[in-house]
Amino acid sequence: MRAPQIGAGGSGGRAMEGGVAVQETPGGMCRTDPAEWSGRSGAESAVGEMPLPPVSGVLLSGGYSRRMGRDKAGLTWRGRTFARCVLDALHDVSDDVLSVRRPGQAALESAGRTVFDRHSDVGPLAGLESGLLAMHWEWAVVCPVDAPNVKTDLLRLLARLTERVGPAVQAIVPVSDGQIHPLTACYHRSAAEVFGRAIRDGRLRVSSALAHLHATYVPEEVWRAADRDGSSFSMVNTPEEYLRLCAADETRGSWNG
Repeated sequence: MRAPQIGAGGSGGRAMEGGVAVQETPGGMCRTDPAEWSGRSGAESAVGEMPLPPVSGVLLSGGYSRRMGRDKAGLTWRGRTFARCVLDALHDVSDDVLSVRRPGQAALESAGRTVFDRHSDVGPLAGLESGLLAMHWEWAVVCPVDAPNVKTDLLRLLARLTERVGPAVQAIVPVSDGQIHPLTACYHRSAAEVFGRAIRDGRLRVSSALAHLHATYVPEEVWRAADRDGSSFSMVNTPEEYLRLCAADETRGSWNG
């Protein structure tokens, strides 16, 4: 999926606010200097030491895992299941963590709350809509179950950005090299209505629904402070990718669950 191009003029241009470059979108802007947020520099300033704003945590774990051939939630890496890896990261930023599963799937161990997709066979939009409708707070940090290497610092950064964007913003989405990462992102509860409408209209691509949201796109110079190698966005979809993940880490995985 390609991020909207940032043009030279209009709401897609770059401007200066207090001497700091910002990236503007129809819904708000994101500072590109993490040190400006807290008066420090590097990853420490990006993540910050102040208490995080209240956000919910949504684990998207209702996919069919057709290419993997097994439920990816039960694959293990570094002694934990994929689901446990992501849930641990979400619990670090939220006191309201829930897992979204499709009807008929078993609830995940230690998942907090489990909710089920309101629609069948429509892809991740169903999980996004269902999770946002069930969450307790106004914003949710969302992450897919097949991203076991998601960095807690990245999720903390996204959560902190909910306090930095304009009131009209509905989505905070990392972007790199023109590629958006809408499944590891933050969404306001108002986005649920947009996702539901997209499902009803048959527009099932997340990028299509995202085009109807007021979104702020977080550039690399911001999120790299919290995830230097971008591994938070590396999703494991096939047995070959899973074996490479384990081999690269010199660990043994297993088909658990």
